Amino acid sequence: MKTISEMTIEEYKAFICEDLRYRCRRDREKYFPEDVMLNLLIGQTYDNALITIENYNKLVTYYRGVVSTYEPQIMACANKNDVDALYVSIALPDETQILSQLGA
Repeated sequence: MKTISEMTIEEYKAFICEDLRYRCRRDREKYFPEDVMLNLLIGQTYDNALITIENYNKLVTYYRGVVSTYEPQIMACANKNDVDALYVSIALPDETQILSQLGA
């Protein structure tokens, strides 16, 4: 396996895009852990009004939007420094923004 310094720019951009997808999944899972998501998919309900399949789908859509917005920008970067500068500027939503997304 190559180290980051050994990666070509194309490999590096693909690596950073994968990391962005991972960050979005990890962030989403703070609100909808995998076991909760699976339970929602089979129809289980929760006492917490925010834990619904509709809200799960809203967050999935939101994070997919983050990825679809930034992946093309990352892939358009000319060098690793530009990729790094863009990547560190990507701010995922805080809890207040998430609750707003969910209509809370």
